[in-house]
Amino acid sequence: MTRDALIATALLGGVLLGVSASGCGRRSPLPAGVSGRVTTAMAAGVRAAELYPLGARRYVRLDPETGAATRIEVVENEPEDRGGGWTQRTRLEPIEGGEAPEPDDELASVTSLVETPGGGVAMRSLVARAPSATRSDEALYVFDPALVMAPPELAPGETFRDTCELRIVELDDHARVIKRGTGERRVRVIGGRTLRTQRGDVACTLVRAELVLTMGAIRSETVTDLWVSPGVGVIAESAARVSSVMGVPVRRSRSVRRLEGWLEAPVDRVSARDDDRASRPGGR
Repeated sequence: MTRDALIATALLGGVLLGVSASGCGRRSPLPAGVSGRVTTAMAAGVRAAELYPLGARRYVRLDPETGAATRIEVVENEPEDRGGGWTQRTRLEPIEGGEAPEPDDELASVTSLVETPGGGVAMRSLVARAPSATRSDEALYVFDPALVMAPPELAPGETFRDTCELRIVELDDHARVIKRGTGERRVRVIGGRTLRTQRGDVACTLVRAELVLTMGAIRSETVTDLWVSPGVGVIAESAARVSSVMGVPVRRSRSVRRLEGWLEAPVDRVSARDDDRASRPGGR
């Protein structure tokens, strides 16, 4: 695989949430635990603090096809010394009775975040690497200015958009630039949803987040749906990612995860309605 292709596969647009749905045909994965059809409910606004809560949270990563649990994702936040920001680290742990992740895979991502005026959240940088590559292939993705991932609050039907310059630099030598490009973030409140789960009906707001990173011929697009429960935050999410070089996809991936202790049943699927059809990364 070429270096450009490796860089493309390392563009982890759905970091933290980044956050379901997803672009793999007309049928989109729903959060694990949905035992009946999704019903429409009154939409509520969403705050950045609900999408990016502080403190530690544990998620169960699921196989997007079977719904089987594969890993535990532990998300931890640590304050930074500069500018009121914090570092978010996501590490992997084995599920009970499962295989442990390889040592190089235990730390899945490291992201530098900062609060924007009014209470939004912006991403300053991200450490990422190409899957199945060695640690030496890690690089630092620097967003200038910091890319706003979520505004302080987003009302039902409202769409937020932000753009920035992007540069990828060597992890051990920030002066050495590998690639330059642009980043774009879009966030939209789709509407209210009531998920019928084994714990009963759970009122949620469905939020769709998109992240597009472009560097010349390289493009990475991630579409993520998040089910946000008031007072709890994101209880489930599903994402689809496509990385391409010169318009040719070199990697497609999907991921599904749920907040530990909430939605326990396998992933179900329903046909996407016209007002809630999954976006297809790479096409509109």
